[in-house]
Amino acid sequence: MQIQERSVGDIVVLAVSGEITLDEGCRFFLKERVRSLIGQGQLRLLIDLKDVSRVDSAGLGELVQVSYVASKNAGGSLKLVSLTDGLKELLRSTRLNTVFEICDNAEAGIASFSSSSLKP
Repeated sequence: MQIQERSVGDIVVLAVSGEITLDEGCRFFLKERVRSLIGQGQLRLLIDLKDVSRVDSAGLGELVQVSYVASKNAGGSLKLVSLTDGLKELLRSTRLNTVFEICDNAEAGIASFSSSSLKP
């Protein structure tokens, strides 16, 4: 797994590529990166998943933990964007699509923050 990071104003976009799986061995890197950003006061996060080729059950758990760390523990907001059809179906079948705020693409995710009540 690789993560490219960019900022758009006070929003941090994490573009993830590769696999989010137990076999990948570095799946906790995403959670640690989110924790670090939250610790730096970055409370508006987008995780762009368009280049993720595979997510297993451990990877799903990682995404849930990342979302919990960002939104529940720190008062921030984390949104998933640009999901592949396979990931959309996986989230739907596990009903995790009701847990995450999901946007079609990064631009829609960024725009959705402007209507959010979250303060910078």
